[in-house]
Amino acid sequence: MATPASSVERVRAALLAPGHGDTLQAFPDGTRSPAEPQRLSGGQVADVAEEG
Repeated sequence: MATPASSVERVRAALLAPGHGDTLQAFPDGTRSPAEPQRLSGGQVADVAEEG
């Protein structure tokens, strides 16, 4: 029996299928706001999506 894919793996597959880049980062300890992963990754706040 196959192991269920994590949410990160499912999103990564959904991005790669139509040819989009794979730029996902997971923060296992969580973050307090969209600004925190932006600071940690060097990206833009608009690029941050929270897993719900």
